[in-house]
Amino acid sequence: MAALANRLLLVLLAGEACAGLLSACSSPRNGRTPEPSTKTREITLFFTTELFGTMEPCGCTSDPLGDLSRTARVLAEARKERPVAYFDGGSTLFGDRAIPDEARPQELKKGALLAELLPKIGLSAAALGDKDLRYGIGYVRIPRQAANVRADSGIPIDPPRIVDIGGVQVGVFGVVSKSALQDPKIVVTDPIDAAQNTVRDLRGRGAELVIALAHVRRPEARQLARGAPGIDIILVGQEAPDPAQSKMLPAPEQVGNAWLIQPANRGQILARLDLGVARGGPLVDAIGKDRADRLVRAMTEKIAELEKNLTAWREDPGADKAFVEQKKQALQSMKKERDELIARPLRRPDQGSWFVLAMIPVKRGLPCDEKIQSAKQRHDQEVAQANLKAAADEKPLPVPKGKAGYSGIEECEYCHKAAVEFWEKTRHAQAWETLERIGKQFDRECIGCHVTGWQKPGGSTLAHNESLRDVQCESCHEPASIHVDADGKEKPKSLVVLPPENLCTTTCHTPEHSDTFDTQAYMRDITGHGHGEKFKKTLGIGPTGHELRSAALKKSGKGLGEGCAR
Repeated sequence: MAALANRLLLVLLAGEACAGLLSACSSPRNGRTPEPSTKTREITLFFTTELFGTMEPCGCTSDPLGDLSRTARVLAEARKERPVAYFDGGSTLFGDRAIPDEARPQELKKGALLAELLPKIGLSAAALGDKDLRYGIGYVRIPRQAANVRADSGIPIDPPRIVDIGGVQVGVFGVVSKSALQDPKIVVTDPIDAAQNTVRDLRGRGAELVIALAHVRRPEARQLARGAPGIDIILVGQEAPDPAQSKMLPAPEQVGNAWLIQPANRGQILARLDLGVARGGPLVDAIGKDRADRLVRAMTEKIAELEKNLTAWREDPGADKAFVEQKKQALQSMKKERDELIARPLRRPDQGSWFVLAMIPVKRGLPCDEKIQSAKQRHDQEVAQANLKAAADEKPLPVPKGKAGYSGIEECEYCHKAAVEFWEKTRHAQAWETLERIGKQFDRECIGCHVTGWQKPGGSTLAHNESLRDVQCESCHEPASIHVDADGKEKPKSLVVLPPENLCTTTCHTPEHSDTFDTQAYMRDITGHGHGEKFKKTLGIGPTGHELRSAALKKSGKGLGEGCAR
């Protein structure tokens, strides 16, 4: 039943109709009958992958996900229930985007702290990912599971090993895609060949459960499952290259006797696998309340849609009666299956091993580990001091001859007092303050969207921005020094009255930082009496950006978890 339920969830999430998929729950898989279990030992495994150096989310979205202190607390709470182990799928310490040279020290410092903290919260083993080598072998830091990387490569390799987790002998190894590592000095062999040999070795050494930390994409992970029988769980460590594709698997995917799992990147969603391990037989998916609830919600939506269609078909004299009857039966079957899931979400088999997968969104409402949180706060302070020291002699870029530089809002106010008074009531006027409240005003990952003219000719730098703090007039209307020097009598070509529509979305209001952004709605917030009043009328009646964000915040919940500073 579990595999069928997974397919149902995936189909329903894709918006396809389906029915009759929740039958034959306890039938053995692949015709193999599980051996009687003498004792079932329960353990919990946690998985992350592609953290990309993330210790906490940006915080600009309405529902920021991912935070190391919250993840640490989730693990700590689970340890009160049963033995726990934590595994990572690679690309752990550094980001997936190129950064300017001046931001590199900050990224390296963050990577070093993450390498220090992950073992403290219980990291048992980590795979090797392509981003782990962004700054060279010397910065890999954490020993990596990579059975298909030659040991003489210079990378700190953690050999395949057996971990005792609550008396369960768990074999763990890693492989990395050959295409992921492009350094000619690093010899990478075929992942499947390496996995076959490693699985045999681990099983021969008494592994009851074998986990592959596979820094590969899903198609390659499926090939690994087929090519190296004996693997029980494959952590899919590398996301799809197409941003439109899901960055996680909402349900486990079975390939042969192996189960593929993939959490979201950047620690946004933590994969929790509760297992009951008994000798004999393959792992059985016991579904559990978390996935059952999602299945029920998806099925309820499909049932409502089908009921609506059936009403219309019954009233249509030209409708095919046989087709309508078929859909009627499908509706009854789906209702029955939904009711069975509600009544019995946990489907443990009578014999053999089983698991329940839950995807845990790491939200702000989760409690925090105060030691990890304190370490992050110290890191922020140290980064600010180091950045300020490094940027002390960093001057604004020179303004080319004949071009305009940035003047600051005080200059604008001389002639545009009403507009500035209006601006002071907007969120743009609080941009710098929002960073100060959380100690991020000198963080190179954050500052650029909270000052004006960031690293542009005559604009702000990290150490020189006093007159250009906040999102001021020149952020949208371009630098105005020529206009100011001429007392407003000359309007240079660089000064624009109506900024291009994509200005916001190509700078700061990107999907990952501004999830509720809608151009028209947000323009209603920043235009009005004294500033684009006529233009605002062209926007018509509709929601404001403030209303969209407030609704999203209400939906996500504003409350902070126990022990959390933010």
